[in-house]
Amino acid sequence: MGSTTGSSVSTLVSAGKYKTLYFNPGSYQIDNNQTVTENLFMTGTPCNRISVVRSIAGQNTISLDPAALYTMFYASIKDMNFSRPVNAFGNSQDLGNTHNLTIVPTNVQAAGFGGNKTLCASEFPKTYDASTLFGTDTNAAYTWTKTNSPNQEPSAQTVWLPSHSREPTG
Repeated sequence: MGSTTGSSVSTLVSAGKYKTLYFNPGSYQIDNNQTVTENLFMTGTPCNRISVVRSIAGQNTISLDPAALYTMFYASIKDMNFSRPVNAFGNSQDLGNTHNLTIVPTNVQAAGFGGNKTLCASEFPKTYDASTLFGTDTNAAYTWTKTNSPNQEPSAQTVWLPSHSREPTG
């Protein structure tokens, strides 16, 4: 995507039309008039956020096709004008001068889902949904890994940790 400056900020340097525009965790400056026809992904993590700001004065427009999907988690956004209302989750931030962005409070702590929980053997199987930690990317896969006694059946002492991967798209 664009060029990278010495301060590790990637720049999307000209207006463009994209089927999918995917921002990995990091810092970005984007020029005006970006159009997304199918998917916009701004999916950071609690420890590796995404920062998107304008590269020229004023507000920069990100036009989303009416049928385009979007996913925004752990994103800090400033000086952007979205062509239609969008929601950002996972402790995202509107840093000002942004139009059509709603920050949806997400009260989830990534480490252990907000405190240790003891499970009794009678509670198995137990299912936790990790999507609020990683986003709602339909191409993502979530894997829970048992970290202690990997060859034993789950018990109240079993510790499971989430990991996230994204399958490549066409």
